[in-house]
Amino acid sequence: MDPNVCLSYYIRPLGRPVIEAFCGGTGAVLIERAGPVEGFAFAVDELSALLGSNIRRHLSPFVASSWCGTEWIGSSYSHALPGHADARQILA
Repeated sequence: MDPNVCLSYYIRPLGRPVIEAFCGGTGAVLIERAGPVEGFAFAVDELSALLGSNIRRHLSPFVASSWCGTEWIGSSYSHALPGHADARQILA
């Protein structure tokens, strides 16, 4: 994997025992092309470097999405900021 690829992590969202990994731009394209097995391995390696090697035994892949290859998503997403729910019509 390209050493310039960087993931963002959401650890224990809403208190759940989950780690969500996010990537955008060129990195997202590279990870998608590599496939979910390689993507998960990359994330586990990066988390291990950040949190220590003991984290590996607590991690198991669950699900991956491929937004670049999903035609109706168009490889991006949008959302309305808090207080701007009226903008959802435009975003849709």
